[in-house]
Amino acid sequence: MKRSTGIMVVAAIVAVAGIAAVAALSQRGAGDSGPRSWGSATAVPVPSGAVGSTRATVDPAGVAHVLYVDRRDGAANLREITRAPGGDWSDPTTITEATPFDVHPVGIAANNDGDATAIWAYSTGRRRILMASSRTADGPWEAEQALSRVSSAFPWAQAVVAPDGTTTIVARGLVGPGLWAVRHEAGGPWQPAQRIAPRGLGTDSPVIALAADGRVGVVALEKRPGIVRSLFSVTATPDGRWGPPQPIPASDAARTPVVAFAAGGDLIAGWRIEAGGSAQIRGATLPPAGRWSSARTHDTVPKHLLGALVVAGVGGERPMLTWARWRQPASRRRAEIRAAGGAAGPTAATVTTIKIPDVAAGPYTPRGSLTLGPPPLYLLGGTGTAPTLIWGRPSTAGSAIEVTAMSGGAWASPATLSDGSQSVYPTAIGNGDGSQTAIWAAGPPQTAVDRLLTAER
Repeated sequence: MKRSTGIMVVAAIVAVAGIAAVAALSQRGAGDSGPRSWGSATAVPVPSGAVGSTRATVDPAGVAHVLYVDRRDGAANLREITRAPGGDWSDPTTITEATPFDVHPVGIAANNDGDATAIWAYSTGRRRILMASSRTADGPWEAEQALSRVSSAFPWAQAVVAPDGTTTIVARGLVGPGLWAVRHEAGGPWQPAQRIAPRGLGTDSPVIALAADGRVGVVALEKRPGIVRSLFSVTATPDGRWGPPQPIPASDAARTPVVAFAAGGDLIAGWRIEAGGSAQIRGATLPPAGRWSSARTHDTVPKHLLGALVVAGVGGERPMLTWARWRQPASRRRAEIRAAGGAAGPTAATVTTIKIPDVAAGPYTPRGSLTLGPPPLYLLGGTGTAPTLIWGRPSTAGSAIEVTAMSGGAWASPATLSDGSQSVYPTAIGNGDGSQTAIWAAGPPQTAVDRLLTAER
């Protein structure tokens, strides 16, 4: 176990708006293997005070990784626990120990073999810095590495770990304005940060994906003063050479982009467009050597009825754009999830609908109020060869955790993993090695979450 450095550093609280994004990883595993039922929910052994800041992912082999802060005697310890399908939670491994600074987990990513990278931030007062550490599947965590300069800005980052153990981290504003990448080969030194978007090109909402051959793709919003924002992409070869940015057509006024690689190496992007009182879901593809396809509009709905947009099946051959929406009139509390992509690709016209149980009761705010529309559906897409989804559906007292997976080209009927008496928030879902694993946070209604739970199928 390693002690943290004594530099004055800081962490940014990374806001996860409703949904946490999970790492895009290389693939292995059997995915959905038949009509087995989900087991009962069990507690993940993390301190109750750490649940709200916990980060988790399920790697392509089906192993769950949980990153959390354990505070003891006024000092913070950053730790990881893992659990293989059908197994018990491991003893904690310590990434950084007994630091006097505030520690904020940012994310954790792992590959098929269990090589992992953790990202976190230190903070003290108004000073912040972004940190990272990596480990091999059976090795200890390496010495922590500072990724950014000490500043007052809120650090942000996402990571992917390639099959050979190489980590790529993409972040905003590491050592100056713009979008940056940091690369770390297993057993080697961390390479200096590299700006991957032109100097002066403002960026927002960057998302990262990993292809089976080790290529990396990033999609982000370009912010131009006085002009509507639009999307661009940038990709890197397996050896870390970044190409020039490419604009994505028909993406003016875009929001909340998502990204994944599909079989054959196509990069898939989805995004939300808002104009006036309506919102649209659009998608496009970028072949390994070529330009972005024309964008296709998959759905148009009053914007107060459109929920989260995510990717299901990250790391699989046929990832799918999926989004939540409320059926009109929203006051009847009927919601559904829609999906596009899969074998047909993200620009195909076919859209499938996943029907979910009606929201029996719960708060509803009519149009004209400060908060428009029905209560939110917290939707999260899963990793692995078979597309999986987890969401929190509002219920009478709190919300219920529900999950579904695609098998044989069709979505299974949703399974309910919690009774709806608690407030719940999806954290991670994935499949591999013939299993599916879901992780979520829970707590009494209208209070902070105090338990991390998991179930396996």
